[in-house]
Amino acid sequence: MTNRFQTIFTKNYWRYIFSLKKTINAALGTLGIIWLLVEPTSYFSQGLSDFFKAHWLWLLVLGGIWVIYENWPKTEFCYKLNKRDIRIQIAIGNLFDYKGHLVIPINTSYDTTFEGDLIANTSTQGQFTIKYFKEPRYLDQDLTIALAGEQPTFQLPQKNRGNKYRYDIGKVLKLKLENDKYAFLSAISDMNNNGVAETNFDNIQTSLGSLWSYASTNGESGQINIPIIGTGRGRLIDSREKVIKSIINSFISATTETERRFCDKLNIVIHPKDFSEHQINIDELTRYLELKCDFYEYDTRRTGTGQAI
Repeated sequence: MTNRFQTIFTKNYWRYIFSLKKTINAALGTLGIIWLLVEPTSYFSQGLSDFFKAHWLWLLVLGGIWVIYENWPKTEFCYKLNKRDIRIQIAIGNLFDYKGHLVIPINTSYDTTFEGDLIANTSTQGQFTIKYFKEPRYLDQDLTIALAGEQPTFQLPQKNRGNKYRYDIGKVLKLKLENDKYAFLSAISDMNNNGVAETNFDNIQTSLGSLWSYASTNGESGQINIPIIGTGRGRLIDSREKVIKSIINSFISATTETERRFCDKLNIVIHPKDFSEHQINIDELTRYLELKCDFYEYDTRRTGTGQAI
């Protein structure tokens, strides 16, 4: 409810969600109802007609409430994938408020420390660390265990902060959080020698393909929640809308090219701050998602795991 109320005060709400057509229809509908209450009842009961005339203001108030209801902002837009019992949702909200598993973007050297703002505590990884591990050192311990036996791709002797070993873009580590909740840590960016994360759209596509491939053999049933990866500290220059479409396309490709269902629902989460500060056309995105879900033809002859598009 809070997210919906806050959305009203964003420019994007008035630009992409508010509907003048709905407002006019609701207003005209209200006037029509008032007329239907007054005129027909006057034929059968003058007293009842006089009652409605005397309380016309309350009828207008109810009409105003109806207009608000018609334009109350939606924060979740969900569609079922054609011929598959899988749903894809675009939501405006906080990633950590949703039930299900999490996709957490991370750098290829698996740096975790907040010291010197190497990892910002306000980033997705930072919030994830605080919520589930309290301190970076506990996350670091779990990552060390998960990486046991894995060989790094590069050494970074000139790197002045953080870990000095780098793994591949797209590598996925799975950590158990609580009960049946898991996190898929997807390596989407490289940390340079100065401690600055860098990525590009090719890395994002590679990471998405690897993520769905990993989830198809190591995933859990239920819902997977994914943020708009790479657009924050990853410093990706491409628009958030482009990344969201890439997530949709790669997921549909992966889930329709395998005979295994690796999740019941994908939830693509747009943070309220991103929605308010960037020109994210949620109406265009949801229409795009609906069309992709409706008109993607599932070919049962396809085999293998999906690749990023």
